[in-house]
Amino acid sequence: MEHAKSLLNRLMGVNRDKIHSYDIDTVIINEDICVYAIADFCPFQLLSNTKITLGKCGYSNHEDFLISKAKSTKRMDIFKKELFYVLNEILYLLEQKIHKNQQQLIEAPVSNKKYFKNEEQLILLETRYNDIVSTLHSQAISGHVKEAYNISYKAENLKKELDKYLDRESGKNIKNAIVCNVCSLTVFNDVEYLVKHNQGKLHRIITKFREKVLEFIENKKIEELLKHEEIDEIKKKHRLNKHNIHKCKSNINVN
Repeated sequence: MEHAKSLLNRLMGVNRDKIHSYDIDTVIINEDICVYAIADFCPFQLLSNTKITLGKCGYSNHEDFLISKAKSTKRMDIFKKELFYVLNEILYLLEQKIHKNQQQLIEAPVSNKKYFKNEEQLILLETRYNDIVSTLHSQAISGHVKEAYNISYKAENLKKELDKYLDRESGKNIKNAIVCNVCSLTVFNDVEYLVKHNQGKLHRIITKFREKVLEFIENKKIEELLKHEEIDEIKKKHRLNKHNIHKCKSNINVN
């Protein structure tokens, strides 16, 4: 019996009976059900455990059962408007981050000491290798077999070190880096790498955000919603405009 009750609680929420006892909009308010999830999805939850996690959603209840029942609300248009606003805020901050990352990439060859240090290390390794090969050649010509063997051993080890270094640094070469204009991450300009990046969690989530905003814009009804008299009410209560906007800025890291 307890196991069955526990299972129902997980699947349908601990307050599942209240949804039949009260008006649905009253339940949404009383249970603090996420209006973003009612409208479609909660961006805060989707971005959890990604590189631009926004932190906790301003709404505390994300129980699937309550959300599915709450979709019968008469205030769905208002909730869609809230989702539209929060997605716009997130995408606005992302555009700032994209611009910032692009500027850093442009300035990096001049200011990035690590880049120059890596270049110097590569030149040093190549110079050492060429010197050893040259010495090996002269020793072999002179008939110094033992010396030539020792130098050959050094040359082989240095060649392995040089190849390993080139493999490690080739992907990091800043000249091959670009900024993804969808999700703001700095990525390598390589076809295979970009395919994997586009299939990644963060990129797919931000793509979903952008597509949803376009869907809102292309839907003529959103124009009517945005002119609605309740627009001021939504702006005042919109949680991202209060404490969550600071979380977005710090986590998206645009400052």
